[in-house]
Amino acid sequence: MSEAQEQDRQPLSLAERFWGGLWALVALAIVFTFWQQPYLLTLMSAFRFQMLVVLVVLSVPPVLVFSGRRRLLFVAVPCMVAFTFLSYLPIGGAPPGESSVSVAVVNVFSGNRDLTRVQSWLQEHPADILGVLEVSSWHEEQLRQMGFEHAILEPRTGNFGLALLSREAPIRSELIGADTPFPALLAEFESYRVLLMHPPPPIRGELRRMGDSQVETLMEYLKQDTKPTIVMGDFNATGWDLRVLPLKESGFKDARQGHGLLPTWPADNVVLRIPIDHIFVPQEWTVSECETGPEIGSDHFPLRAVITPGAL
Repeated sequence: MSEAQEQDRQPLSLAERFWGGLWALVALAIVFTFWQQPYLLTLMSAFRFQMLVVLVVLSVPPVLVFSGRRRLLFVAVPCMVAFTFLSYLPIGGAPPGESSVSVAVVNVFSGNRDLTRVQSWLQEHPADILGVLEVSSWHEEQLRQMGFEHAILEPRTGNFGLALLSREAPIRSELIGADTPFPALLAEFESYRVLLMHPPPPIRGELRRMGDSQVETLMEYLKQDTKPTIVMGDFNATGWDLRVLPLKESGFKDARQGHGLLPTWPADNVVLRIPIDHIFVPQEWTVSECETGPEIGSDHFPLRAVITPGAL
């Protein structure tokens, strides 16, 4: 009998059983978050990457102590979970094409009345299109002074006002769901459209269902026209949340893919920070750059991407 087989047959100590039980609890919690039901697992799913980090840390002592089949389990499970984040591995992108467009989205926070840091960031990292969330009436004049030639402003009391600033003149714009608490803004340009959305946060089951339903409805709405669309906003959901599944099924890809997780919220807590602000583009488009911006007086960081329509 080999040394590894002999070790596998040895009974576990109390400390080893406790550590193994803790590891199994975290591993099972991660696995269950893929179903995102019941509601508690919906909330836990957003922090799946943090849970993976905890699982990796818990796996280190068993990997060092055990051998054979016991060791294999503590290696295989974290690797399988990590594989689901493989598409975010920062490998960079192709150089921007001649028709590249710089797009940014920022949740400015409705209580933040000073947008000078947003303007300073845009001066260093210019954008052709800027989607702004949580726009209130006191933001209107500051947004008009951001240096964009065109501005569609839909301020609201509360956290769901919208604004879309652009250098190119939109052909038309539409506020979808204007009579609802959570509208979306669709602007059509010559070669593409831009959809800006801000579904409600999943803090209650009812709000979760409303947000999911809004995304599904908007994806069906986009199918009425074949013009390619950039979809962006604060989704109040991560890229692996079931809320974004309708986008992926409609042929969109997350601009983050190949550029890192790039978490954007909460800005004041690096441990709990998750990527809930998004830019989605058609699958055949190229994303040359994708990065987060600096602290701007909000609980969110901005997100900016340089994209090239069509395939290179």
